[in-house]
Amino acid sequence: MNRVDVPNPKVYHLENWNRLSEPQKLDVIKDICLRYGRDPRVATQAVAILRKANIAPRDYVGQAACLLKWVQNYIYYVNEPGERLQDPLYTIKERYGDCDDMAIVLCSFFEAIHLPWKLVLSGGSKSGKKRYIHGERFKRDATYAHIYCMVGDNPFRPNNWYFCEPTIRGVPLGWDVVSANDDSLPELLSPQYNGFGVSPMAVAVGTSVGESTSVHPPKENGYFMQAFQTALSAAFVGVVTTVISEIVLEHIRNRRK
Repeated sequence: MNRVDVPNPKVYHLENWNRLSEPQKLDVIKDICLRYGRDPRVATQAVAILRKANIAPRDYVGQAACLLKWVQNYIYYVNEPGERLQDPLYTIKERYGDCDDMAIVLCSFFEAIHLPWKLVLSGGSKSGKKRYIHGERFKRDATYAHIYCMVGDNPFRPNNWYFCEPTIRGVPLGWDVVSANDDSLPELLSPQYNGFGVSPMAVAVGTSVGESTSVHPPKENGYFMQAFQTALSAAFVGVVTTVISEIVLEHIRNRRK
């Protein structure tokens, strides 16, 4: 399959990534997926993949499985020395990325054909592997080291949800590393791995950050200081990401002229 035409792929740096909680980081990644899921180039690529595989219209589970398989086979998984978020068009063009980049591509595909999706984190803990589904109540009960996603079985009222693991070739739709009794992802078991998104800087495009999520109830004597720090951090991130969004939108407008 021909590579998508992206003559001038761009990357944008988002500082202080580590000041965000895991749910806030997923807010950023979700926003990238939503934005690029509306890009006609992403939709064109997704539909071309489905047509080449002869997937029937309205075969929603077949569509999800086909797009998952394509990302597994055509995007080369690599580890990164730090955290970097690539926009999905860049990843599709260059054909490599880590777990977050591959999840972004897959969720952007799902968004482009209106399949419902959710981001998922997995990690290790003293009691075994744990999972966090974006949007649910967050508990810091694990060192989260891996991101993937879930997809619904139809665009309107999904009855079933399937896990999607884009970084391991050959695992089927519905396979989940937390449920699997193996070491397919050694980063979940390694004490040297610092966790999901641990880096002083990440590369992001068109981001926004939701409200801060409290991981543990604050101690009474430190409540006001924690509230102040949380508000300050959220305000700082909001300003930075707003500026980034304006840069990206201006770049898109100039490119379309």
